[in-house]
Amino acid sequence: MIRRTLLTSVAGLLLVAALAAPVGASSAPAPLYPKAPPPAIGITTPTGQVVVQPGTTLAASVGAVATQSPASGQQVSWEAQPSAGITVTPASGKLKLGTDGRAEQPMQIAVAPGQRSGYFPIPVTFHIPNGTPLPGATLMIAVPDADQTATTCDQLGQTDTEYGLHRLGVGDGVTTPVTVGGRNARSTTPGSPFMYFAVPNSLVRGGKYHAVFELDYYDHGTGSWAVQYDSSDPAQKYKSTSPVVRTNTDAWKTATFTMDDAGFTGRENSSADFRLSSNGGDGTIARVHLAVSGGNVPAIHLCPTDQ
Repeated sequence: MIRRTLLTSVAGLLLVAALAAPVGASSAPAPLYPKAPPPAIGITTPTGQVVVQPGTTLAASVGAVATQSPASGQQVSWEAQPSAGITVTPASGKLKLGTDGRAEQPMQIAVAPGQRSGYFPIPVTFHIPNGTPLPGATLMIAVPDADQTATTCDQLGQTDTEYGLHRLGVGDGVTTPVTVGGRNARSTTPGSPFMYFAVPNSLVRGGKYHAVFELDYYDHGTGSWAVQYDSSDPAQKYKSTSPVVRTNTDAWKTATFTMDDAGFTGRENSSADFRLSSNGGDGTIARVHLAVSGGNVPAIHLCPTDQ
């Protein structure tokens, strides 16, 4: 009897609540309907990264592909937005989709003579006559340098300024930001005597490389610095250079390390390609610069000081 009375009371409360609720009210969220797909998408060719020498041109194309039918007659406008030193001809235009739902227009990409090396994206935007934007595309132009050497660097500090080279602050590579001798930098910490770095895969794609490291270090104490790098030898992923000894002058100095068997395949901790090893106490670094050359290295200077 008690159970039946309790159930009856609960049912009554639910009925009252339902009658008291405003018409159309619901605790369920409103249904989400998928947005209609765009009528077309923009495309460019060639795809991927394309190397273009200074003072030369590249034949390319811009186009559009329908995503729904019927599409014949659909008009699509496009506009390229090249970086300084890169010219696109024509830089804009109109496309009209054919019966196959496609349209394409040729264009020329010219790199100015003496253009600095680096990566230069060319975004291309698309829209239909009512102004609705369409998914676009980007041409990636790589301009090499005549010295056949790639450079990458990192200015260390509270927030690193990275030009390709990326510091990995994990594990036994925990560092702390400092300002000393008028420069921003980072120092190793007790129990973490290393600074780990990853080299961009776009520069080192696998092989045996000639590499030159430059380290701007604060010469405090009597410890030493060495570079322990992932070599091309499968058995040596922490191969070490000869150390540079600190002589306690309390001044900024630059150390240079050279090797002919760098592999940079990411076999060190946290997939790093090399680490800086501070022996005999904590050490301080303000800048790390790396120049790499080899058979498959694109000669791109990512560091502003090298351009």
